Amino acid sequence: MEIPYKKGYLESLGANFVLNNNFIEVEKQLFLTGEVPRKTPFEKPNPRLFAEVDGKKLHWTFLG
Repeated sequence: MEIPYKKGYLESLGANFVLNNNFIEVEKQLFLTGEVPRKTPFEKPNPRLFAEVDGKKLHWTFLG
């Protein structure tokens, strides 16, 4: 499932995107873990996940 709207459109409606790789408290008692490194060989990326960069779909496997 893809998000049906582009980031710029959502920002024009007032959305504020804060991208963060680290552990962070976003509200009182609400936390995001940030990136969790894959440390074992069986932790493979999901082939159905991708990022769209400059109009091209890049599979998450590029993250290593």
